[in-house]
Amino acid sequence: MPVSNFRIQILSVSDLAEHIDKYAGKHLASIRDPNRCRNEYNTIDRKGNTFGSMIVLKMSDVWLPEHERMGYQLPREEQIKELLNWSKGKHDFVVHCTAGVSRSSAIAYVLACCFMPPSEAISVLDPYKHDPNDLIVQLGAKLLGNPEVLAELKRFGKIAKIASTGGILISPPKSHDLESPPALMPFGSGAIFPSR
Repeated sequence: MPVSNFRIQILSVSDLAEHIDKYAGKHLASIRDPNRCRNEYNTIDRKGNTFGSMIVLKMSDVWLPEHERMGYQLPREEQIKELLNWSKGKHDFVVHCTAGVSRSSAIAYVLACCFMPPSEAISVLDPYKHDPNDLIVQLGAKLLGNPEVLAELKRFGKIAKIASTGGILISPPKSHDLESPPALMPFGSGAIFPSR
């Protein structure tokens, strides 16, 4: 049964820092990249006592085991379990990550699925802005024991975004079918990826 007073905001770290006083009293899930400059989080840490509560999770925006060999930190099941336990009894959330696009939207969706069916929870996402991290959603679906969490995300269906740095595809299309995801390939190789 949906909780009528459930609210969640998905923000970038810079948006949260710029308007931090607006979110006083809300419960903050601070999703931090362990490989980024810590100065980015100073404003949030200084104002941490103004939030109803705060959880800090450190994870990179990655989803493939190969990413760990490149120095990134995969989201872990124990982190999502800690998040779900922390969220109990709370209804008014702010979630941020670096850009407010992938990790924070995945966390927001998983949290929303604690309070309402996935078919309603998906409405916390904006299809023009959010591209939830698959691994976070997979872990959340597993811990919630609800395969509809993943099925609804698949229906959310967006064309995968491809970013390039140095001619390498750094954001391969995500596999919501839990099959083998595509390997990294040179950007501009002519590969065409299907939408979700």
